[in-house]
Formats: sequence, structure tokens, C-alpha cells
Amino acid sequence: MKITLNTPFENLAGLFTHFGKSIDLTVNEKKEDRKIEVSPTHGKGSIWFREVTNGMGLAIAKGLELKEELEITYNHNKRIPAYALIFFKELGGFVRLYSEKEKKEIKIQNGGYLISSAVHEIHTFLPEKTTDLVSIFIFPEFIEKHLQTLIEHRKSGEKNAFVEELLLRIETLTPEIMLGMNALENNQFTGKLKCIYLESKVLELIALFFKAEEDKESQKNSLTKREQTQIFEAQTILKERLENPPGIVELAHLVGMNEYKLRLGFKELFDNTIYGYLRQQRMLKAKELIETRELSVSEAGYMVGYSNMSHFANAFKNEFGITPGQLKK
Repeated sequence: MKITLNTPFENLAGLFTHFGKSIDLTVNEKKEDRKIEVSPTHGKGSIWFREVTNGMGLAIAKGLELKEELEITYNHNKRIPAYALIFFKELGGFVRLYSEKEKKEIKIQNGGYLISSAVHEIHTFLPEKTTDLVSIFIFPEFIEKHLQTLIEHRKSGEKNAFVEELLLRIETLTPEIMLGMNALENNQFTGKLKCIYLESKVLELIALFFKAEEDKESQKNSLTKREQTQIFEAQTILKERLENPPGIVELAHLVGMNEYKLRLGFKELFDNTIYGYLRQQRMLKAKELIETRELSVSEAGYMVGYSNMSHFANAFKNEFGITPGQLKK
């Protein structure tokens, strides 16, 4: 099933209700809390939403597991300078983010990210896979009061327009962030105390996200500018030679870098090993070939360097949760 939602950030409660009714689920609307309970017909789990305070909204998906694949496209309202901060404890699928300025996608499968209303999202929930997430919606009034300096400081250092729109991302949730998410999911407060508690935990998660992002950036700073340039050159070589990529020794030689430093620096910059990154790029390219060029599964596999179609199919399923044959249908 596919759903497209045009997101007016100023009316998230209405969007939440519309979302539930779009997939024929029951929406329980109270004065402050709204909750979608997934029926046994569709799967199990729940999604809960609440406007926490002026300038912030909170949504929690807990134990969400659907029987059929669901794809949701969010077309955000870029005229309103709002942001979404989303933490994935477990993601039973993947998220693709794309920009109108640069027809480019970024795929996310874990961690947390902060994006502006200029970026579009496509969430794909795979059958029988569990999703647990916490999403914080941050509106202009809160941004201007608390986050404007932090956000502008980070944007000023970026030259890539898409990265500027995507803004910030952490690939791994820290133990402190996990504890904050658990506290929100298992909150036992009611009434005014609930309001105070939720607001304090949301503020804590926002602070922990920016702290984790700062720590990640400080680790990158351990590499010199020349070393970062060499590693980005290695990334480019891998993307251009998906069919016949160089080994790590050859790759290090091509960019003029020590093999050990290349391995370590690549992991720091991309939060992935060289082989892991290569495998991910191969699968993304194969998916594109099957979807847009309508190539056969074997043709797509060969074009990204696989001679064994069984290995290709397994790698594809590990990446996307479905086989290339299922995508082709």
C-alpha cells in the first residue's frame, strides 16, 4: 500500500488523524492525546501523538508490525521553517530522504536524524518487521528561542545544499538517548505532571542528539584536511568502479594513503567499513537499474559486480528486506 501525505507542519494533529484514516485504522482522539491502534487484521502495535508544548510535538511508534508492506511519502511544507528529529530504536524497513534542489537520495536504516521541512521523506515499512521510533516535531517558535544558533552554525559549514537541508544525522543511538526513549515510551504520569515530564524528556533528547552530533564531528576532526580529501577520493573511486572495485591495498595506493589509516578514517567519516559501504552502494545501484531501466535481475547483478546470482539475491535481501525478484514483480 502507498500513501502520500502533504504535511502542513502547523497542523500535525490533523495530519496524524488523516494518516490513521488513510490506512483504515482506528484513531482514538482525546483532547491532548491521539493514538492509532493497529488491528489484528493489519498487524499489531500502536502510534501515539501529542502536542507537548508550544513549538513541539511528539509521536511514538511502539511495537509497530504490519502484515503488508506500507510506503508513506511525506511532502513537507518548505515554506514553514520547521524540523523533524527522529530516533529509530528499531526500523522494520528503511527511510529515503530526497531534495528538490539536488535530485539525490539518502537512505537511513538506523540512528537518528534532524531534517528541515525542505526535505521529502519516503518511509517503507516491510511486512512482519518491527518498528520502534520516537519523533519530535520542532516548530519555528521553539527554534527561534533555543536552536537557531546551533542550526545556523552547522549549516554555515556545509557547502552541499542537500546536506544543508538534511542537516544532522547520527548513525548510532547513544545509551543515554536509548534511556530517554524508553522513559517516553513507558511514561506513567497523568494530567499536568505528564505534560511536565514529557516536555522535560523531549528537551533532554534534543540536547542529547546535538551532543552526540558534536562528539561525532570532533572525532572527524582527528583527520587532517588532506586525509579527509584522500578518503573522499577513495569513496568516489568505489562508486565509479562498482562492477570491478579495487581491493583495499590497491585503493590505499590509488589515493596515496596508508592502508590502516584509510580503513580507520573511512569508518570515522562514513560510519561504515569500506566493504560495507561498497556493498550498500552496489545494492542501491542494482535497485535503481531494476526499477528505472527495467533490467532483469541477472543483468542488474552483473552490472554491479556479482557473478553468483544467489549471493546477489542474499545481499539484496539483507539490504532491502526483499529479493530482487520480488522487486521486479
